[in-house]
Amino acid sequence: MKKPTSLPAGAVPALPAGGVMKSLPLLHQFLFDGAWDDGTARELPTLLFFADMGKWKVCVSDRALSLVAFTTGESFEDLLRSIEKGLKEGSLDWRPAKHDGGKGRRS
Repeated sequence: MKKPTSLPAGAVPALPAGGVMKSLPLLHQFLFDGAWDDGTARELPTLLFFADMGKWKVCVSDRALSLVAFTTGESFEDLLRSIEKGLKEGSLDWRPAKHDGGKGRRS
């Protein structure tokens, strides 16, 4: 297996030519843009996917701003589109993240 190369700070992988991510440019930028507008490094976010009661759900964690938001979708693509829409419209319900210093327990 070939070892992946790392991207320089601020370098964003090209938007895929096909597939669902091509239609989700804001989500792509949110996930992969490692620099703020002023050029300083930005800690990249994480997405935690899970299924509950027949629906797809995701925890969107903006680690740079210590915020989390949750959204749902009927399908996995709907879930990704929900994140894109929330980023575009500013409608994600961001809340302060609860950190425990990496001990695995909520405070």
